[in-house]
Amino acid sequence: MRIILIAFIFFIVGCNNLTGSNNQLEQLQNFFGTANWQVIKGTDTSYIFFSQQVDNSFKTYQYNLFRGDTVNAEMGKLKANDGKIEWKFFNKTLILDDIKDNEANWKDNLKANYVLTKWSDSSLLMKTPNGDLRFKRTLPLSTFLVRAKYDYEQGSKLTGSDEVRPRKLIDY
Repeated sequence: MRIILIAFIFFIVGCNNLTGSNNQLEQLQNFFGTANWQVIKGTDTSYIFFSQQVDNSFKTYQYNLFRGDTVNAEMGKLKANDGKIEWKFFNKTLILDDIKDNEANWKDNLKANYVLTKWSDSSLLMKTPNGDLRFKRTLPLSTFLVRAKYDYEQGSKLTGSDEVRPRKLIDY
C-alpha cells in the first residue's frame, strides 16, 4: 500500500512540473508564434524560423543569407527538459528563469542574463552580455526565401517588404 501511495505522489508531482513547463511554453507562443524573425546585432543579420509543435515546444531553423541562399543553417529547439525550458540559441543553451506578459528572462550556463522584451507583435529586443539583439518579424519562411533568391538574381529589394505587387492581367 505504501508503494502505491508513494508512486501516486511522484506521479502528481511530475504532472505539476509538466503543467508549469507547458504553461511557460504557451506564454512563449505570445512572443514568437510560428514565424520567421530577422535577428539584427549592429550590422550583422541572421534569421530564425520558429515552428511550434503539438506539445507547445518549438523547433527552430537558424540561418544566414548569402547570394539569396541560406547558409550556416542550424536546427535548434525550445523545449521543456527536466521541468525547465531550454532554448538552443546560436551555439548557446539558455534556460528560462522567469516569464511575465512581455518579458522573458533567460540564463546561460555561466548564469549570464538574457532579457527578451516584446515591444510589439513584430518587434522583440534581447539584451545579452555582448549587446542588444533586435528581432523583427519577416514574411512567412517560404515567401521570404523565394523573394531573397529573386532579389539576389534581379537586384531588387522585395525581401524586406511586406508589399505584394499585383500582376498585370493579360488582355484577351
